Amino acid sequence: MPRIISFGWTWPAVVAKEKCVTRRDWNDEYAMSFKPGEICKAWDFSPRSGHGKWIADIRIVSVYFQNTSCLKNGDYIKEGFLFLDDHKHLIPNVKGSPLINYIDDDDPCRRFFWNWKEEHKDLWVVEFEVVNVDENRLAEMILMDVAVNNGSIEI
Repeated sequence: MPRIISFGWTWPAVVAKEKCVTRRDWNDEYAMSFKPGEICKAWDFSPRSGHGKWIADIRIVSVYFQNTSCLKNGDYIKEGFLFLDDHKHLIPNVKGSPLINYIDDDDPCRRFFWNWKEEHKDLWVVEFEVVNVDENRLAEMILMDVAVNNGSIEI
């Protein structure tokens, strides 16, 4: 049975295929158990939360350890943050989200990213490719984008 990786507040970037890396504070044994080529189920929120749902299938590309001080500008894009800053209305209002302190900024993910870089925290980096998405969730996101962009929804 495929393993699950949940994406929390960044799940819209996964569905849009605008996220190809995630950083995790996992223990070494668990992180190293993920192998290149492995297919995992991507969920919006953990199934243990009681409201998580499958959003995509992802293929693991690589797994390695890195300090957040090594983050580069390109990592902001790979994490899906540029997409989320450009589509702020798609960011879920998640209790405990690290974005909660920045959500009123023009670019909340950019601010979070730079603060994350300054934390100098060692994390596991999981690079992946999205191989299949929940078409219904994608359609919901597109409809939300259309509504926001034509002014029928004000955020």
